[in-house]
Amino acid sequence: MSSSFVFIGDPGTDAKDKLSILESLDVAARRVPDPSDVDAIEAMAPQGIVISEDFPDLGPYIVSLRERRALSRVPIVGRVSTVGSGSVEHAFRSGCDDIIVDGRINQFRAMASSVTQNEDLHSMRAPAGLVVLAHQDRYTRMRIGQVLRKNGFDMHFAGTSEELVNVIEEKKPRAVITAYDLPPRSPISYMESMEHQVPWIVLTAAEQMAILENAVGGREDVKFLEHSSDAESLTFVLNDFLAPKQKSERRTPRILYGTTVSFRPEASDGNEEFYGFSYNVNIGGLFVRTLTPPPMQSLLLVTFQPPMGLGKVALTAQVVWRKTMGTDSGPATPEGMGVQFVDSMPADTAGFEAGYNCLREQHDRRKTSYTSVVPAQTFTPTNVTS
Repeated sequence: MSSSFVFIGDPGTDAKDKLSILESLDVAARRVPDPSDVDAIEAMAPQGIVISEDFPDLGPYIVSLRERRALSRVPIVGRVSTVGSGSVEHAFRSGCDDIIVDGRINQFRAMASSVTQNEDLHSMRAPAGLVVLAHQDRYTRMRIGQVLRKNGFDMHFAGTSEELVNVIEEKKPRAVITAYDLPPRSPISYMESMEHQVPWIVLTAAEQMAILENAVGGREDVKFLEHSSDAESLTFVLNDFLAPKQKSERRTPRILYGTTVSFRPEASDGNEEFYGFSYNVNIGGLFVRTLTPPPMQSLLLVTFQPPMGLGKVALTAQVVWRKTMGTDSGPATPEGMGVQFVDSMPADTAGFEAGYNCLREQHDRRKTSYTSVVPAQTFTPTNVTS
């Protein structure tokens, strides 16, 4: 057998079915006796990794895998026993690329087939350019950097504002992602005096965002995001930031929103139900993370909890954009699909639109409600060569 899937933790109650599917794809299934032995995992050269969602310290553990160059772009799939209690969200936010649910063997078959069709996954690189990532926390740098690398960006890291300034002037990156409170002083104090002007994404606390937006004078090449933004959402925002401006705007803003999403062909039964995790939402649709996006123009029944809602809504949606594994569909977005809502029951439509409008109002209030004046010295440009 030319390739393998590595299972870390309990493979699930349907382990025999998973094994049978992998055998049909000429893929070996391997277990890791000691998950802490990352060298052993790397030596197996897996084509995919399946790990239990309840694995202790899942996020830091996935980072330890991604730190290895040979494993940095291998799909990691979280196994969950049931869809509930935040298990799907935990898996995605910990760094998994997709999830499988015990008993949903069709999704495992589709996922395994999608992964094994990529014959040279490790060598794929997209011409996305260089991004400098500056953050004082190593775990955060690795968590964000591994996602950006996977989606084609070359990375350079910095741990202080002085390092960041030097890297920008030397490497001439395509974009900068930085923490606002990078020591020893905020990096945006250097922004105006930089010779190489480049788009910036600045991670900061929610209550500071409006203040900082005012402080930089509404520059279009600077965006502020909450420092708690997950790496996948940040990657999507970066791609959107760097994309050419479109002639026609969406009817409503696209707002980051993460929730578990189930989807299946409209005319099928529940046995064909798959699960993913949303990236963002606007009044007309969702972006859903999944390694198994259905074909373009597919009509799906999507079910999810709307923003600010306690229950779920079910809407018919059409696949209008998709990113499969590899780089052909765009270098800087994760695998998944964009769906446009085309039909639903009136109550579901009303519930979703009410939730979206509340989310949008909350988003707008956050940007306008903070009026404190930032100390002038925080933003005094400094000669970068001093």
